[in-house]
This record gives sequence, C-alpha cells and structure tokens, in this order.
Amino acid sequence: MARRCALLDISASRLELTVLGGEKPFVHAQRICIPDMAENWPGCLEAIVPQLSALVRNSGAMGLETTVLYQAPTSAVIVAPVHAGAGRTQAQQAAMLALADAANRPLATGPHDLERIWTDPESKAPDSPTRQAHFLGIAETDEAAAAMARCARASGLNPVSFIPAEAPGLAAAVDSAIERSKSSTATAVSLYVGEHTSTLAAATAGRLRLVRRIGIGSEMLIDALARELRPASPDAQPVTLNRAQAADALFRNGIPLRGKSFDESLGINADAVLPLLQPVLQRGIVEIKQSLRFGLDEKERAGATVVCLGMGSRVGRLINVIAEPCGLTVEPSNSGPAASFPTSTTAGVINTWTDGRRLNLSLLPSFLGKEQTAKRIRRGMMVGFGVAAAFVVYSAVTVRMDLDAQRQRVESARASLDASRPMTDLNLKMIAAQTGVANARQRIASRLSLATSWDGAMFAMAQCTPPSVKISECQMLMDQGKPVCRIVGQTPMPTSGDANATLRGYLDALNGIPLVRSTRLGATQRIDTDRGPIQSFEMTISLYDLPAGSPEGGTGIANAPGGTP
Repeated sequence: MARRCALLDISASRLELTVLGGEKPFVHAQRICIPDMAENWPGCLEAIVPQLSALVRNSGAMGLETTVLYQAPTSAVIVAPVHAGAGRTQAQQAAMLALADAANRPLATGPHDLERIWTDPESKAPDSPTRQAHFLGIAETDEAAAAMARCARASGLNPVSFIPAEAPGLAAAVDSAIERSKSSTATAVSLYVGEHTSTLAAATAGRLRLVRRIGIGSEMLIDALARELRPASPDAQPVTLNRAQAADALFRNGIPLRGKSFDESLGINADAVLPLLQPVLQRGIVEIKQSLRFGLDEKERAGATVVCLGMGSRVGRLINVIAEPCGLTVEPSNSGPAASFPTSTTAGVINTWTDGRRLNLSLLPSFLGKEQTAKRIRRGMMVGFGVAAAFVVYSAVTVRMDLDAQRQRVESARASLDASRPMTDLNLKMIAAQTGVANARQRIASRLSLATSWDGAMFAMAQCTPPSVKISECQMLMDQGKPVCRIVGQTPMPTSGDANATLRGYLDALNGIPLVRSTRLGATQRIDTDRGPIQSFEMTISLYDLPAGSPEGGTGIANAPGGTP
C-alpha cells in the first residue's frame, strides 16, 4: 500500500484537503471567502487556520507530508520557449531570465524552480518555425511561502512542497494539445479553465505553437450569478443567490440557450442569466481570439480543434459558447456537465495533479529548506558513520593480509616507470609539437573564415524598405556563428483592410534579396498616437555568409529616424 500523504488546495474561494494512500482518496472540501485577498496576502492566511485545522482533524491527516497547491497574487508561472540548439546551461539561464521578468523581482529573493516540459521535434519543412525547447517555471516570494508553511504547520500538517495552482493546469493544457496534434493534421487547441484563471495552448504536428494565460475562470462566472435574478414569472419575487447556490446552479445547468429555461426549480430562464454571464464570457473570447490571431498563422487557424479541461469542462456548453466565435471546432471529451458543484479532487487542480503529468517542481521557503537540508545531513552523517566504521575494519583486515603483495607490486611498478621514462618524455614532446601544429591550423582557418557583407546587406535592405516603414533600430550581429540583422520599426495602420499587409509585403521584399537567407516577424503592437494608430514590430533577418575577402563585419546598432535603415 502506498504511503499516506495529503494534497491541500488553497484559494480565495476553496479549502480542500485530500488524503491519498488508501483504496480511494479521502476528501474534505469547504467553500470559503477571503475578501480582498490580493490586498491582504499573505496575512489573510491566519484567518483560515481554524477552518483548516478542523479539516485536518476530521480527515485524520495530522502530521502527514503535504503538497500545497495554492492560488496567490505573488506567484509567477510561465512557459518559456528557448532555442532547442542552445546548451543546457544557456537554455536554463534564458528561461530563468524570462521567469525573473514575469515575477518582476530577482529570483534570488525567493524560492523558484524550472523544468523542461517539451522539446519540439525536428521538421524537414522549409517554412517550419524554429525548433524550440519549452521550460515551465514557477516562482514565489519567500514571505508568502513562509506564511503558507506556518499556516499548514499550525493546522497540523507537514508541508513538504508548494506548487502554484496554475502550473498543473498549464502542463495539462500543453500535454493535451501536443498529444492530439501528433495524430492530426489540424492544429490542436486545449483550454484549461481553472477556478480563477485559465490557460490556452496550441500545437501543430507535435510542435508547441503558443501558451497563453486567459483571464477567465469558473469563479468569475459564479460571481456573476451571485446577485439578484428576476424569475420568468412576472408575479414572482427576485431571487438573490449566494455563492454556494450560484456555484451549484452553474455546474448543474451550464450556460443556457437564449430563450430557454436556466433553472426550473428557481423559475429563472436564460434571459435573466445571460446578461450577467456575457461580460465574463466576452472577455475570455476576446483574449482567446487575439491569442490565436497573433500566435498562429492563418493556415494553422483554419480547421483548428479545441477541447476543454479542468473545472470549466464541467460547465455545460461553456466550451461551445467560447469556440464558435473563435472559429474553433469542439472535440468530444470524456468529461461532461456536473450534477452539482464538483470538488478539486474530481475536476479541479488536485485531480489534474494526481492524474496528469507529475511535475518535478517544488517551492520551499528558506527556513523550511534549511530544516530539510539539516535533516538530510544528519541522516547522511549517521549512515556515513556506520559505513565508515565498517569500511575501516574491512580495510584494516585486507591491508594486513595483502601487505607483502602490495610491496612487491610497488617495486615492480617503480622499475617499470624508470624503464618507460624516456618514452614518456618523447611522447610529451610529440604532444607539444602536435599542439603547435593545431594552433597554427586554427589561426590559418580563422584567417580564411567566412565573412559577411554588412554594408551590402544594409544597402539592399534600404532599397526594399517602403517609405511608410520607419526603422528605429537595426542591429548587425553574429548569432551562434551566423550573421543576423534585427530590426525594430513602425508603420502606420490602415483604416481598413488587413493591418499586416504592409509588413507581409516588406517581408516578401526582404526575402527577395540574394544576401537574405530567411526572415521572421517577431512581436507586433498597436500604438495610438496623435497622427493616428501605428503598428510597431520586431523582425529578424538571417543572412548568408560570403567567402573570405568580403568586408569584415561586426556588431553594431544603427539608429535611423525613419524610411530606410
């Protein structure tokens, strides 16, 4: 039988403790309300200690090692794409920089962890995106982690790990999209709808194309319903649902069709509910449409399919309402509408943690990490002392028995060393001579190496740059031994038509330059100015190497007021 342990789900609306190790999980769940959690975090944790202590006593979880899955405003969770060709150290450093930027603080000030969750497969297609490795990173402040550890200990638990609740959902969305994309030519999209936030992931042919956080959750829909509702009957009095009633009604009835009944027991139809749910749904739809538009090209968006995961998969018609305006086709899934408000163990983050990918991630406050390190050291020292004592006794007996044989071997080895010394000296001289030849060849190769015609590239790019494109920065540099030009600029946005038409034409013109190997459009952003909206962009141009003798290149930054680089 597996060792008993516990999983604890803490959020502004839920307190759930699940004990594992028996024939089936032992679940104790309780809806809570932490008002203004973002402003009072992490001090608000002290208020839930009595409730959590009662859950621990009722479930018999006193002293159990516990993994805490939590929702907090100070946590940072990202998926950072890194060039797959980078070395392990360089890739981890790049992912750490992205995590520090997302956390908006130095990582050394708090616990953090990183794990590679996927590497894109090789592709022979000439227009395939750059192959990337994807790292899942989590970070927390030491103050918040320490407050959660003290809260768990005060309640009778033994916390051994802290995981932001968003991390398991993010990994589940990524795994679902990648797995489905391997067996389909269409782009596979997965939407993990959690209680307070959601994750959108898309993959094509086993390549992870985008991962985005979406600002919609089941608790937002519950908040929308927890207010005054007017029944369909004109004689009936308005009904005001509390959060528990709103949650039960949402998961039991789902998103209703216009003109249909929502809850017959309450006498409420869809016309009373949809205006309350529409702002939340519309916000999520807009974020998803924008993410798909900028994360996938038009060919990848065509025919894309989507599945819903997490707590939101138990809300009837939720994924259908979201998928239709986003141009996505809903795939059937094993989960369906719930008969009542589900627990985290059956449909939420605990279910995702136990049934999904087991992440090798963990956050610990500094004081708890020091305690665990000291405990391991003490245990190791005790084991080491016992092993050392046995080894000393064994060594003493062995040396005593083989002392004469060892002396004879030493004399024989000394005679052999004296005989081979002339050959050793000759070998050292040969090694020195070979090193000199290798260094000379390296200097010759560096003199005859390829160079890049930077001036020619800049002249050709200037000829292809239309007057409407203003270049503000142009970097010429070597990226992993390959010449690369990076451009930052802007262009006016047309009042109608395709906003990216100018950039696509510019890309096509640059691809026609003989010196250009390939071009790639990076991030774009709309900016409103006094002269009208403009679109800023970043672009990377890979150049061909030229034979030796071409003008020698370097790394620099050229600033131009606009028009040409």
